[in-house]
Amino acid sequence: MGKEKQIIIRNTPYKKGEIPKHLKQYTDKLAQASRECALSTEDLTGMERVQAMNACVSQKMKEEGTKNE
Repeated sequence: MGKEKQIIIRNTPYKKGEIPKHLKQYTDKLAQASRECALSTEDLTGMERVQAMNACVSQKMKEEGTKNE
């Protein structure tokens, strides 16, 4: 019998600081959302601020996604 063929899939990491092509469309929107959320959560500290920032950015990105539909 012949040799069996193997398929090898290898992940190639992106270079440090490089933004993958499929994510570039989100960088400006994410930066804007981050700036707005940083201002709205500047009175908070620690984990409370982290959670509020995450929720705020998530909400703004969802809103931005629905605008484009």
